[in-house]
Amino acid sequence: MKNITLTLYAFHLKQSLGGFPETLPNQGEQLWTSLIQLGNVYPFPELQNLKSHLVSYTPDHNGNYIYHPEAEKQHSGGCLTPHNHAITLGQIQTTAGFKLTGDIEPYLLNDTYCLTLTLNPIDDWPFELGLADLKPFHAHCLIQDITASLGRVLVFYGEQDEQLGEPTRLDAEQWAIALCEQTGLQPEFRGEFVWFNSRGFWFEASGLTLWMLLPQPHQFEGEQFSENSLFFRDLLWSFVKVKAVYAEAKASHQQATLYYEKLEKQVAQFYTTLNQDAQNKLNTLAKMIQMVPQDLLYYHCCLRDLRTHHTTLKSNIHNFQVSLDYLLTVNGNEFKNWSELAQRTYPHYLQQLEFYLEYLEPGRELFSDLINTIRATTEIEQAKHEQELQHQIQAVGTGIAAGAIVASSSGLIVAQDEDYPMFGGVAWHPLGVALLASVVCAIGSWGLMLRYLRRKDEG
Repeated sequence: MKNITLTLYAFHLKQSLGGFPETLPNQGEQLWTSLIQLGNVYPFPELQNLKSHLVSYTPDHNGNYIYHPEAEKQHSGGCLTPHNHAITLGQIQTTAGFKLTGDIEPYLLNDTYCLTLTLNPIDDWPFELGLADLKPFHAHCLIQDITASLGRVLVFYGEQDEQLGEPTRLDAEQWAIALCEQTGLQPEFRGEFVWFNSRGFWFEASGLTLWMLLPQPHQFEGEQFSENSLFFRDLLWSFVKVKAVYAEAKASHQQATLYYEKLEKQVAQFYTTLNQDAQNKLNTLAKMIQMVPQDLLYYHCCLRDLRTHHTTLKSNIHNFQVSLDYLLTVNGNEFKNWSELAQRTYPHYLQQLEFYLEYLEPGRELFSDLINTIRATTEIEQAKHEQELQHQIQAVGTGIAAGAIVASSSGLIVAQDEDYPMFGGVAWHPLGVALLASVVCAIGSWGLMLRYLRRKDEG
């Protein structure tokens, strides 16, 4: 291979994926810090002193650069450099004998930071490079060490000798595997394409998309690509964002399903609770009043996320289609696989989210009604419980009063032993008789009063 070039497109979110207005603090700084740390691997002075090339950093009185993300909003132009130009890297010597150079393009695209890092040997290197010569490129560092919450796309360009004929999938696979060495990733072949008159191969790995461009010398339309590079970047941006949003939407659906099942069990438990005794019923309802509203709130949040992801997904699919349609109008571009994404796969994604919402949305009203029913039932049962307590108090009071009347009617009850009344052949002290009579009268009065009060409530 000659003229090998590696270009990394790293996309990192500035704010939450659903498009909410709140931003996450210092998200840009994470990306730029990870890039600066690559200066230990690629000792470019421009990389090690990256902060001085970005509008995001300003020096303090001691010369230390402080991150100020608000400067990014005030900066005119998408490229986050003072003059809106790429940062050209110098030259560093490699162990393979050739020198590396390249450039860095830092962008802020609405809610996403985009970093484009290109590495290639200097133009005067005349020799071909083999698989072993990839090591000085440290591709594993590009893949693993750059912070990119949204995703990464690594584009490999290498001109193949004309005598070897057209490149094959096997040729591309060897180079793809070599690029992923030391990462633990296993690139999977997804399809072939023609990109600016160059034969290309598409691979996917976990969190990484690989494009392998293997043209013959003078076959690749470099000037046309440069003219349309921003459309290509936007295409990749929409591609990784659609993947990330759909993954988040599936996670939201799984979470919503868990809460749906949990709330359904609460419905069944509510009907079971109605058959319990009064005290257990009140205890169970009190627990449900604490649990169900909280679970329903989480359920509503999951549904909100699903609706937001659907809107975000729809918007990015449209952006993907616009960029792809434009690039396919350029001569020498044929990309059937990604056209199928726009025509079949992505509409299926939207349809799937709509199915999720159609299944889950009716549960909102059902579970809201459950909360209202639990609260109403609790109030009724509590009122019954309080009424029963009042009845008991009134009945007990009546019984005590009746017993007191009977007890008082016996006087001081002072009598001699020979005057004790006989019951069953046993002499009973008049005091004991009075107490027994008062207890019987009190219990009887309590029972009659309680029965009367209950019948009164029922009537």
